[in-house]
Amino acid sequence: MGCLGSGGLEVMKAWLVIIIVSIVTWWNKKPRWSWDESKWLSEHGLGRYEELLRQHGVSGLLDFADERRLKSIPSEHRGPLLEASRQLFDQLVLNFWLVRQRQDDQADWLRSHGVTSLDQLSSGAEVADQLLAGLAEAAARLPSGQAEMAELKQQLLQEMRTSRHVVTPTGPRPLTWWRNLLSGLVALSTILLSDLVYRWWRDGADGRAITEPLRHTLTALLQLTLRCHVRLLWEDRRRVGGVVSLEIKVERVDGRPYDLRSDPAALRVQVHVRGAPVACALEWRAADEVRCSFPARAAGTYWISVMLAGRHVAGSPYRRHFLAERPDADRSLLLSHSSTAVMTQGQPHSMSVELRDAFNNPCEPDDWEQLRPLLTVSVEELDTGLPVVAYEHLEPELGGRRVGLRLVLSRQGCFKGTVAWDGRPVRGGCFHVVVLSAYHMTSIKKNVSTRSVSFSARLTSVDGVPLNKPKDVWCYVSPKQLTIRETVFFFIPRKLYTFRLCPSTRLTPTNERNTACLPSVTVSDGCQPVVELTLSQRDQLAATFTLFLLRNVGGSETFSDRRRFFYRELELTAAGRSRRPLALHVRRAALLESSLDALRGASTGDWTRPFEVRFDSEEALDYGGVRREWFELVCEALFERRGGLFAPLADSGEGSQALVHPRPAARRPQHVRLRHFEFAGRVAGKCLLESAQGGASRQLVRASFTRSFLAQLIGLRVSYKHFEQDDPELYRTKVTLIETCPADELAELELTFTDEEFGERGQLLQTVELRSGGARTPVTAENRLEYLQCLAQYRLANRCKPEVDAFLRGLNDLVPDNLLGIFDENELELLMCGSSEFSVAELRRHHTVTDHNAAFEKVLGWFWTALENFSAEEGSRLLQFTTGCARLPAGGFAELMPKFQISSYPEFGALPVAHTCFNQLCLPDHVSYQEFERALLLAIREGNVGFGLL
Repeated sequence: MGCLGSGGLEVMKAWLVIIIVSIVTWWNKKPRWSWDESKWLSEHGLGRYEELLRQHGVSGLLDFADERRLKSIPSEHRGPLLEASRQLFDQLVLNFWLVRQRQDDQADWLRSHGVTSLDQLSSGAEVADQLLAGLAEAAARLPSGQAEMAELKQQLLQEMRTSRHVVTPTGPRPLTWWRNLLSGLVALSTILLSDLVYRWWRDGADGRAITEPLRHTLTALLQLTLRCHVRLLWEDRRRVGGVVSLEIKVERVDGRPYDLRSDPAALRVQVHVRGAPVACALEWRAADEVRCSFPARAAGTYWISVMLAGRHVAGSPYRRHFLAERPDADRSLLLSHSSTAVMTQGQPHSMSVELRDAFNNPCEPDDWEQLRPLLTVSVEELDTGLPVVAYEHLEPELGGRRVGLRLVLSRQGCFKGTVAWDGRPVRGGCFHVVVLSAYHMTSIKKNVSTRSVSFSARLTSVDGVPLNKPKDVWCYVSPKQLTIRETVFFFIPRKLYTFRLCPSTRLTPTNERNTACLPSVTVSDGCQPVVELTLSQRDQLAATFTLFLLRNVGGSETFSDRRRFFYRELELTAAGRSRRPLALHVRRAALLESSLDALRGASTGDWTRPFEVRFDSEEALDYGGVRREWFELVCEALFERRGGLFAPLADSGEGSQALVHPRPAARRPQHVRLRHFEFAGRVAGKCLLESAQGGASRQLVRASFTRSFLAQLIGLRVSYKHFEQDDPELYRTKVTLIETCPADELAELELTFTDEEFGERGQLLQTVELRSGGARTPVTAENRLEYLQCLAQYRLANRCKPEVDAFLRGLNDLVPDNLLGIFDENELELLMCGSSEFSVAELRRHHTVTDHNAAFEKVLGWFWTALENFSAEEGSRLLQFTTGCARLPAGGFAELMPKFQISSYPEFGALPVAHTCFNQLCLPDHVSYQEFERALLLAIREGNVGFGLL
């Protein structure tokens, strides 16, 4: 090291290294791809045409790939040459596209899997789960239409003609022996010199003599002298669950340890499964040893890439298979589920159970015969609870992922059935069973297919309160509703209750017996009072109601099945109509009005066509991105508070987090008309139509509507219970008080059946009677619930009825009301506005950290790693655990108030703690990442309901 005494001399030596590396790079700079035309023609059986091609001016690779250059060749030779030129054209375009995407190192792998064109890569479902993340993302951006793909290929061909890259279908050109020798000598000299300079810099010489970019260059060159040992701490084909780890140790060629902490960015570990990245946590075991941990939850093939200075180490990427866990009852589900199964006496009834593990992976048990006794079907009498002997048959389907069930009952009546796995009911596994005779089943099916059915019954209780005198009523079941009527003066019918025929309406047989020993049934929809009926034909009523309901919702009551049925029916309504794009020219400065003008004369058929949006004075081709931006901007103009159409029911201080409701005429700006609400309904319907097509066409309504408004969209009555979510301040200060206060205190309030309306400045505008003679009707303990219901009907429905009707006119033009009616208000919001999934990247941008110390930095890194691997359900649970609500405001985390806070918790090894009033999450330290993740999951799963003080 004595020769390195002069700092200036060492700088010169360092720059000499860079010059030598540049010379070597220039010397070996050859085209990425080269080819031998004669060899390629011979391999494809076209060698005899080589001289013919030259005679007709086809002398180069791109000339041969251009079919127009082959038109002058005689027709008897043109067929095989044209076919070969098409294959060559596809291979050239694919390889040049890989060069453009910086994925040209994947060309050999794609050819080995039979992918030789962009069309195969775009639709290659067989290899989609094996593609690395970069290539998978690039392939997902390829156009799906034939015209768009052809246009892209021609564009790539034109760019290839002028590109400096010479792209061909063959492999890299091998270097000659003397170039190999010279390159090896120069590389060895460079490595030795860089090692000397690096050690001089490391051992205490003036670091300012070598600039920071030079240090990174020398460090990258030094990686060639390192050896990396990777040890996977699990066996291949293990089951998912828990956290798995791998150990990475780096040493020099001479066996000395290499300090990774001097340049931690040099080591990178990436894990992918099914094309999706899996977040990893790195723990330093020693200066030269790192442990990488990641959760294994998704079953499938994992690709683990270990890179040092941007290059894969020996053996990387590693490939490991993970199998699904044993089936779990909470995740396994009964397919095509119905709350009531209608069977014919003595005939088999088929069902299917899909087996899934605790991480929602489909299970394929390899030891089915041993696991078969764990899946059981039990049937018991509804009235007595005694078990019933039933014939059952289980048979695996789809390789064991599903199990087919065939159930046969020899007795008529109403029973309770349970499908269980290992003694625990599966999802949807508890249901009622109605068994009818063949005669009654034929009669009911005939009535369901032709007309409504009526049943004589007695109304015995309302909301659990028995009536002093039961009423004789008639129950009418039609395809749209269940109506309960009584007869006044022996022949005048009077409607008592009407329940919409949708999954939110529950008709439940009970085991309660009245004095007449007649079977009973309860009817409820969550808004109206729960009514109890007794009738001798209970089983026929339940069967009729169930068959009507299943016909309306497509045969299954589960949300996923109903959503598929909804999208399928929407596509059928739009089938046969023109799919030619409808051009829209709008102005960004006046988006809403220009959009209204552009669509003023559009028919229903025009709204079903795909929109091709263009903003004035902006040059852009709409391949979907411009259309998505237009939808977002229009939804923002229509549904946000400043738009004037929708607003929170009260100024509760929640800002943009408050749910929005249509503004009545007295409260909206003068320029807002009913046509704006009708246009808003059409935009919402258009979003649903786009979502039915799936993929990149999916559009969501960027809004958070009140539950009462959503209930009116599906034909349900509003209830004062809606105030709890729609206007929490009114619910706490008025509704709860009236509902719970004693009768004498209620009389002191001197309330009447009226409501007062105030302006934005607090001035009294008018006093409205909630019913006829309401100003003279006091609110008492006996009629308090009626008063609250009248208040809800006026504030949530009657006051904004013209606006809701206009919105419905626009919505029902595109989406029939009978399809909307198969969902409840919560499901409709999920369908229109999406789920509560959020972006981890967005949370990283919009959060605050209250503790900044070295120990908490490690815990914070663990938190982000765990969050990257959370499922959508776990993300919603974390959001509810921290903020008290499973949904974000329309603007995401940016509009969450107070801002999402992360802080440390002083108790080591404890469970995380949340303060929902401040949106604060407190994270304690743990021994390892595994323990931290276990504690976090336990907290959000078990502690996301309720409040407490610390």
